Amino acid sequence: GCVIVPEDRNGDLADTIKIAVAIYRSANPAPDPVIFITGGPGGQAIFWSRDFYTTVVAPLVSYRDFIVFDPRGVGLSQPRLDCIELGQTYLKDLQGKLPPGDELPYYEGAMLNCYDDLNGQGINPSAYNSITTAADVRDIILALGYQQANLYGISYGTRISQIAMRNHPEVVRTAILDSVVPVDANLIDGTSASDQDVLGLLFTECANNPQCSKAYPNLEQVFSETVQKLDIQPPMVEITLSDNETSFQQLSGAKFTSAIWGSMKYARTLSMIPQAIYRAHSGDYSAIESALRTPSDTVSDLTLGVYVSFNCREQIFASTPEVMGDVLFKLCGLWNVDAPAPGENDPVISDIPTLILTGKYDSTTPPKLAAQVKQGLSNSYLMEFGGQAHAPSTTDPSGCSQSIINAFLQNPTVEPNRSCLEANNQVNFILPYTGKPPLNLIPAAPLYGSIQFKFPVGWADIGNGYFGRRNSAVDFTSIGFQRANVEEQGWIDWLMTEFRPAGFDTNPTQNGTRKANGFLWTLYKTTSRGHPIDLAFAKYENDTLMILLATHADEHDALIDTVFIPIID
Repeated sequence: GCVIVPEDRNGDLADTIKIAVAIYRSANPAPDPVIFITGGPGGQAIFWSRDFYTTVVAPLVSYRDFIVFDPRGVGLSQPRLDCIELGQTYLKDLQGKLPPGDELPYYEGAMLNCYDDLNGQGINPSAYNSITTAADVRDIILALGYQQANLYGISYGTRISQIAMRNHPEVVRTAILDSVVPVDANLIDGTSASDQDVLGLLFTECANNPQCSKAYPNLEQVFSETVQKLDIQPPMVEITLSDNETSFQQLSGAKFTSAIWGSMKYARTLSMIPQAIYRAHSGDYSAIESALRTPSDTVSDLTLGVYVSFNCREQIFASTPEVMGDVLFKLCGLWNVDAPAPGENDPVISDIPTLILTGKYDSTTPPKLAAQVKQGLSNSYLMEFGGQAHAPSTTDPSGCSQSIINAFLQNPTVEPNRSCLEANNQVNFILPYTGKPPLNLIPAAPLYGSIQFKFPVGWADIGNGYFGRRNSAVDFTSIGFQRANVEEQGWIDWLMTEFRPAGFDTNPTQNGTRKANGFLWTLYKTTSRGHPIDLAFAKYENDTLMILLATHADEHDALIDTVFIPIID
């Protein structure tokens, strides 16, 4: 449903907006629910809670109601402050489609058009900020019939949570702050972030890890060499934006560095950073291409009118043009929002029981920000997750974060047992496969009559006879088996352009033959976007059989010996 609140709490209180609210109800709830406060700013929460139900919602809803809402101006709340043209302008800028050095007029036009459109709808962008959203939190709790709630904020949602703790302490039983944004921190001017610090920590951890240091020796030096090489001769890389759209960008040393830093935000990419650096050093930019796509994915997930309103008031206008630069001040001047009120961005001082969670390798809200917030919270516990990055309560596979949260909610006056942190304090680095141990092959479900195809244990069925390893977010290693009523050369010709995502780089060259189980296989090799492709074809009755292996260059030989040839045999 929705909770109706004033848009401008200092204006006409009859001029209202709708806050979309969803409740996951507990069968045996405690009187105080958990209310989730999402980040961004401008991020949706209701659909997010569906996607993270198993890891986040379910453990809590067993004994408490779980309330989730789309913040004012976002998602299912009404009105919604969309700025489609601004998002399109940003994506064009990322893709290098704006005139170099002359981007500002495009942003100015997009900002003005969006502001005029919102204003024409009777929307006041200045009413969308952390202060009003924190008041919405209070109103939601009371409107739903609760007296108090346990706040659960992630990322920018922790800033809103802190303001609710300061402005509306009567409705707050406890607060859980995951990946903290201090109220007095400025994340845009760079003074509160420390990317290089967390990257240096990762270099040190790899050096101290026997397996990582053996696979990726002198990682920091290789990183520096890669940056220098890309600055001297930046290659063109292809960024897949969607199924139908790609973009080509020059990969400079600065862009490479930015991509690595950005990868440190996510637990799913943190473990592959040493591999990504080494592969980029040898010319394999697949992981970097994926990271360069992240800003466009992020923009599509945010409601940009809300993002601009929050940041202009709370980040840009909280600083000075000398620190921020004239461009950001000029753009925010077009948005016509108020500067923060005196004291609005002061550190929050509170004795409300608070659990603070931080990931050791979080490049967006690094651990030092969590320590900064703790200074003002006299009744707080700080838990650092050694093998995690941003939002560890949503990405920790060990269950440690949930056990700590559960213990805290049950008894917030006692510090939760932190022993599980020690058991999960290292990054599980992804290492190149060397052929040891050998992979076990098991039969796939019959696809083509009496012919039995095998694939490696643990590889996922990705359809059409293909099985993918998927040991990281960018791992495309796969093996496929197909049968078709087509001649060998015709099949090769078709794959030249239709093998996804980019066809073959060159015509496959014959690489020998192999007899096995009554078949005579013709072997070929080629590449796709620089990555090795191996093929084998054999005649069967009136059809042709094909086996195809797609790999990364640093694992090619090992996978030929342990997957490709054994499957043929």
